[in-house]
Amino acid sequence: MMHATAYLGTALLALTVFACGDDSGSDDTGNVTVGVTLGMESGTAATSAGDDDGSDDDGQVTSGSGTDDGVDTGATDDSGPETGDAETGVPPAGPACQHQCTTPADCFIDGEDLGLGCNGGTCSVACAQDAECIAALSGWALVDCGDDDDCSGGVCVDRGDGTGGCSLQPSQGSCAEAGLVETQATSINGGMVAVCGQPDAACVPLGAQNICIIGCVAAPASSCAGELTCEADRLCHCDFDTQCVDTNTGNNCNNDGLCEFACQGAADCPPGAFDGGMLVCV
Repeated sequence: MMHATAYLGTALLALTVFACGDDSGSDDTGNVTVGVTLGMESGTAATSAGDDDGSDDDGQVTSGSGTDDGVDTGATDDSGPETGDAETGVPPAGPACQHQCTTPADCFIDGEDLGLGCNGGTCSVACAQDAECIAALSGWALVDCGDDDDCSGGVCVDRGDGTGGCSLQPSQGSCAEAGLVETQATSINGGMVAVCGQPDAACVPLGAQNICIIGCVAAPASSCAGELTCEADRLCHCDFDTQCVDTNTGNNCNNDGLCEFACQGAADCPPGAFDGGMLVCV
């Protein structure tokens, strides 16, 4: 049971790192900080992402950088700063790293099915309410149970819908080792029990559907890493690129105030943990 839940922690971090790169306007997090560091290329993505000279990595001039015959027609002017939106002055969103899937098997980790589906091309847990997310991201959805005897030393808790799921107890080992925290849950037999879980899991919109995230809390102390701040959308927000680098959640603070891995190609992206799918820079 500890083995499976530890893999869940890896899955959550992998999911978060690449969900952060989505600049489609969806609410992606950056809040999961569970046990495994995926690693980031040594600054190459950060420096290349800031390159605004109008060329690709292979030296080919891209559209908008002038005419092919070398004659300056005056139609384009790359000498000034990029202004982005004419009304707001906000720079346009740049490409960022994402993991894309096509089948549920693409979301396995080391052959383990951890309950992450492929929803809209993203490895995630689809949901309708927070209770589903607490159960799923706590690992309680991995093993069904009717009572504690089914849980190999753990406890059988109510998943929020009257069905039972096995949970680790703090007495079995450190909750943090599995990417979880010590919390209270309702036993399938009634009464409250100490368990390892994710009480801050939340169901949030992602495009036309809802997915589970581990939302941040602002008080009594922020659960966001470093100098990131927890805002009303329950996401950890940044103000500067360095805050993302310092917390290993990206190399760029995007226009929505969320950390992402900016890139010019998939080779700039940190390695992923999922068995299938692909890393893309979009």
